[in-house]
Parts: sequence; structure tokens; C-alpha cells
Amino acid sequence: MEARPVCPGCFSAEMRVLSLPDRQACRYHLSLARVHPFAKEFVVRSLPLRLLAGSVMVLSLACSTAEPTQSTDEMLVAAEALDEAFVTAFNQGDANAMAGLYWNSPDVVSYLPDVLEVRGHDAIREANALSFAAAPGAQLELTEKHLMAAGDVVIGWGLWRISIPTADGEPVELIGRYTDVKAERDGRWVYLLDHASMPLPPPASN
Repeated sequence: MEARPVCPGCFSAEMRVLSLPDRQACRYHLSLARVHPFAKEFVVRSLPLRLLAGSVMVLSLACSTAEPTQSTDEMLVAAEALDEAFVTAFNQGDANAMAGLYWNSPDVVSYLPDVLEVRGHDAIREANALSFAAAPGAQLELTEKHLMAAGDVVIGWGLWRISIPTADGEPVELIGRYTDVKAERDGRWVYLLDHASMPLPPPASN
């Protein structure tokens, strides 16, 4: 019996398999590959490790014992403004503006939906520039947002939706979740860490 091809993202042989020049994937993960053709692996293969690493880092950063220089309300307002600036920069496809929202430090970390890990301010700018070039016109919406002050940082988490225009007029829609840690550094509020990911596809029906 001839072996059926499987999706390298979810290892499903039951879902409809479509082809790219150098890879195969189910319809769910093929949309991701089209959006991020430079990605070396499908995001789902790295989700468990990234989720663990991101969670450990969020917890370590959140356990800061430094005294905040602002009230809790002021911290939450600043964090909300940072999120709004992030969405604006994303929707304008402005990688430089996006990078300006992150801590200017080699220790800043971003876990993007399409790569395993990006470390360092310059690397974050370059990774976002690649993403914008691969998906021109992509629009981000934070569909659910939460903020919590903890010591001198603010932890954010929630859900997002990205709509990407296509040549055939039917946009590709991606949904996912995020966590981040924000703090005031060098006189302004920035991201110390952020982690965006997509859920696994639903199981194939029998």
C-alpha cells in the first residue's frame, strides 16, 4: 500500500494535503507557509518548547522585587498605550517603529509565530521586516486583552487575529494568543519579552 503523505506540522495524513515547491502541508499549515515562506519549519513543531521557554521567562521577569516608580493605574495606562502603538506599527508594516517599542538590549526576547526565537533588539527589527515583506498589508487586531501589574512590570496576555490580503481577493485569517512583559526602561515603556503563537489545528474528522 502506498504511504500517504503527512503534514510536517501536525503529522496528519487525514487532512487534505496540498503542495508547495519544497514542502507539503495540510490546508491549515499551508496558509502559514504561504504567509511566511522564509520559515524553515512550521511553527507548530516548535510550539511546546517555545511555550515552555516563554512561560519560564515570563515567570522569572514577573517575579521582580523592584519598587515601581508609578502607581498601578499609571503603569496599566502606559502598558495599554504601548499595545496600541504596537498594533499601529504592525498595521503600517513599519519594522523600525515596531523595534522602537522593545527594550534596546541584547537580552530582549521575542517569540514570533513563524520563528523559534528572536533575541536582541536588531534581530527583532530584522525578523519583523521579513514578516512584513512576506505578508504585505497584513492587519492585526487584539481581540482579547488583559493586563496585570506585578512589581515594576506589567504582564499582558490575550488573543489576536491577523488578516492578510491575497491576490484572489480572499484574505487569509490567522488567529492566535500572546503573552508579554512590559516595563519602564530608560525613561519609556517597552516590551522586555513577548510571545505570540498559534493553536494546533483541530483533529481530522473520521
